[in-house]
Amino acid sequence: MAALTLVFLFLLFLSANSDECSKLDSSCFSAIPMSKSAAALFVFGDSTVDADNNNYIHSAPRANFLPYGIDFSNIPTGRFTNGKTIADFIGIILLTTVNCTLPLSDCWSLQTQIEVFNRIIQEDLPCMIEDPQELAEYLANSIFFISMGANNYTSNFNNHHGPEYFANSLLIQFRWYLQTLYNIGARNLVVNNIGPLGCLPSAINKTGNGQCDEQMNENIMPYNSQLPQILKNIQDEYPNATLTLANSYDFLQDILADTEKYGFTDVKDPCCGAYVQGELACIPSYSTPCNNRWQSLFFDASHTSEFANCIFV
Repeated sequence: MAALTLVFLFLLFLSANSDECSKLDSSCFSAIPMSKSAAALFVFGDSTVDADNNNYIHSAPRANFLPYGIDFSNIPTGRFTNGKTIADFIGIILLTTVNCTLPLSDCWSLQTQIEVFNRIIQEDLPCMIEDPQELAEYLANSIFFISMGANNYTSNFNNHHGPEYFANSLLIQFRWYLQTLYNIGARNLVVNNIGPLGCLPSAINKTGNGQCDEQMNENIMPYNSQLPQILKNIQDEYPNATLTLANSYDFLQDILADTEKYGFTDVKDPCCGAYVQGELACIPSYSTPCNNRWQSLFFDASHTSEFANCIFV
């Protein structure tokens, strides 16, 4: 059975009074309907939503240097983009208080994340919310955003058993993880599917023809096609829960099909990227970011720009 790739957990709290949307029109907040009365936002995910956890992991890639963060007050924050991530923008919509991220000392599987999160609920959150009923309501009124799966295909996928088998293996585990989150108090879960990985600049670079790697996109389709039914089945089993699909695949495909509609002029090249040993990389000594970052879909070879993240939310 395929193992879920290692991902990271952080708790995100943002201030609505800070400069969240510099250079971004507030109309971009449209794709994921959210209640502004959420108690908190709990984010489980990979580097697309990382807010600095990789800085605490010795073997992990890092983005704690410029030009990452160039549009985040020109401060590298560990986010793999020029400014804010999708999770940041969801937090801006939902939250009005300032807290902190949860640094990790190691790279954890999703199962380990959930176990640690359960310990936080049992041992730490009661220090803030003493009444068990109030704590249960706090969790029930929070948003749980899960953005993961891409690394399983870019790092672990092979054709030995085929895309269907691989997807089934991942989804069996993923369903169990979602049910576990429900059992420990989650009631509002937003689950991101996997975007068209074959259209990332890193993938286009390897095709040699300047086009998307359509085989890679086809490989992830069984996962994306089955995920909505998985969410519906859980929804039917737990009527007091709300599970929402965040469709990043169709969102990015729509942009690629009609770039002018969204204002992008470059959807194939990274805004920050130089060839280092045949690979596209955004690193200080070799890379100068493009001037008009609001017209680039991708900031580096594998991550979308702040403007793309804003439109998605």
